[in-house]
Amino acid sequence: MTSQKITKENVSQFKIGLALGSGSARGWAHIGVIRALQEEGIHVDYVAGTSIGAIVGAIFSSGEINTVEKWIEHLSWRQILSFVDVVVPRSGLID
Repeated sequence: MTSQKITKENVSQFKIGLALGSGSARGWAHIGVIRALQEEGIHVDYVAGTSIGAIVGAIFSSGEINTVEKWIEHLSWRQILSFVDVVVPRSGLID
């Protein structure tokens, strides 16, 4: 099997999958990745995600990424912080 390097010129010959991870409010950064791919003309054929990545992936797949991006841009700091789940453990791995 011969491997071929993906370049801007030949990217359309390949099926591109995008895997988006979890991470609460940090997961909204996936929108920036999607924007960068779009700006480079890279079409995403498959999307998978977990947690916030699944939500962003579903929004992207539905074609509503612009609407959600505008909503996020207008959130206050208080609203943004409400997405962050801060957990302080009461014990370590070994009690």
